[in-house]
Amino acid sequence: VFASLRVLHLSDCLHLETTPDFSTMPLLEKLSLDGCENLREVHESIGDLQRLVVLNMSSCSKLIRLPDSFCRLSSLEELSLMHLRVKLLPSKIGLLKNLHRLYLYGCSDLEELPDSIGNMTKLEELDLNGCERLGTLPASLGNMEDLTELDLNGCGIESLPSSISSLKKLKELKLWCCRQLSSLPASVQSMTWLEKLDVRSCSKLKSLPDCIGRIENLVELNFDGQNMKELPDSIVYLKNMKKLRLYWCSMLERLPDQIGRMTKLEKLDLRFCKSLRTLPDSIGNMTNLVELDISFTGIEHLPGSIVYLEKLTTLRMLRCTKPRGLPLGRMKGLQHLLVMGNGEKEFKHEPYYEVSETISQKSGYCQQTQEFRMIQFTSCKEEHSVWEVQWKLFIRLGNQEKVIQVEETHMKDWGWNRGMQWLGLLFTEDFVLDDEPSRKKQRTH
Repeated sequence: VFASLRVLHLSDCLHLETTPDFSTMPLLEKLSLDGCENLREVHESIGDLQRLVVLNMSSCSKLIRLPDSFCRLSSLEELSLMHLRVKLLPSKIGLLKNLHRLYLYGCSDLEELPDSIGNMTKLEELDLNGCERLGTLPASLGNMEDLTELDLNGCGIESLPSSISSLKKLKELKLWCCRQLSSLPASVQSMTWLEKLDVRSCSKLKSLPDCIGRIENLVELNFDGQNMKELPDSIVYLKNMKKLRLYWCSMLERLPDQIGRMTKLEKLDLRFCKSLRTLPDSIGNMTNLVELDISFTGIEHLPGSIVYLEKLTTLRMLRCTKPRGLPLGRMKGLQHLLVMGNGEKEFKHEPYYEVSETISQKSGYCQQTQEFRMIQFTSCKEEHSVWEVQWKLFIRLGNQEKVIQVEETHMKDWGWNRGMQWLGLLFTEDFVLDDEPSRKKQRTH
């Protein structure tokens, strides 16, 4: 019966303590043991599965070691060992030379990787997310010439090996929440093929390397160094950058004067950069900028060049005073303005300006496409446990226009929206404008 078996699923077999003898299954190509929470032993015969391509042993929480025969799986391409309690991997695991994907997510007891892991030259994805006791990476890591994604989020590493610059195909490097990481190697400048770099919540990492601008193909950079006062000037040479998130760089006082050279930038997130007081004039050169978030910053003035951001559709200024030089009437592309807190009163009498958009929303089997305008805030007061809100609604459907009053009652936990100045409405296809004056209650989104 088992001689011709190709796929074996034993997932979530909670009473399974040891695996069967696999020597009777020579043609097996896929084996799933994930969720076998009481599995303590894997039979040595697993090494006889010379045709095995996919092996999933994730969440076998009582399995603390893997048999050495495991390394004989010469055809294996995908190996999932997530949430295992192993401290060490088999020393000869590098013999799995056809492995493309290795998932060790959540192996919080894993202390080190064997040097032989560098022999996995066909490996494309290595996931070490949550391996919090993993303090170092072997230099042999640089031999993984096909590696495209390296996830080190939440690892205990203090540094990266300089050999990481040899990963010629690496496109994504994730270092989020590596709290012991104190620096990036100088060799990072050689990683010109890297597209995404995430170094958020690395509390010991004080700054970005001066050579960051040499990673010329970088498309997305996430960084939140709380002690960094300024960015490296070389960052302006990242001309392919599309997303720059400097979330919670609370000591950042200035952006480079020539930051406008990043003309492909689409999203700039400066939330919680509390020491930032202004933006450079060159920001007007970011002609592809779509979203700008200066919420919770100290920005008091916006340069007049902001009117040249014709593709800017979203501007967020939560908990900001109204910056001087904000020419809303000239920002014709703006569709979403989010204001809350300190600037609420300052925006209250801002003249209405037309904002229109075509929305295509799919729901179930139907598709709705309607043009709508935004709503202007008129009043908002707290009544006991609810918010009584009135909006002046400007609607245009086709060649019809109408101004109606909208009354809304929200639960008190919606109170954080009380300073919102613009709100979008979506209408169903059968919505029409009634010629008779009336008060309508319309659901907001």
